Amino acid sequence: MGAVNIKIDGLEKTLARFDVKKFEPKIQECFDKFGLRVELESKQAVIVDDGRLKNSIFQEPGRLSSTVGASADYAAYVEFGTGPYAAKYVSILPKQWQELAMTFYVNGKGRLPAHPYLYPSFNKAKDKLIEDLNKIKI
Repeated sequence: MGAVNIKIDGLEKTLARFDVKKFEPKIQECFDKFGLRVELESKQAVIVDDGRLKNSIFQEPGRLSSTVGASADYAAYVEFGTGPYAAKYVSILPKQWQELAMTFYVNGKGRLPAHPYLYPSFNKAKDKLIEDLNKIKI
């Protein structure tokens, strides 16, 4: 689907509590768990035909981050839908997700309904990330 940085409301405020260098391993552990949660939840939520999309979903740890995505070339079209289906679904997403969806816009004439798997999984896991970070004893 391509890489995009998605901001999580409350994350900057939560991280500001820490001397990041001192707590980096514990903070990174929270991001790793977050990424794994999103990956596993996405794999459970994705529609499966031949399994190619499901098998393309990945999680990649970064420094105080986690990248989760799908490498199948049609992943975004399943997530957002196409044509009028995409227009309807994408309009209810946060601005950052709308901007990501627009990078896949072709002609607005597709006929694939949206089958969101990544956004709902991300949305479900983000509050747990903040909760886990807040549990770190400073």
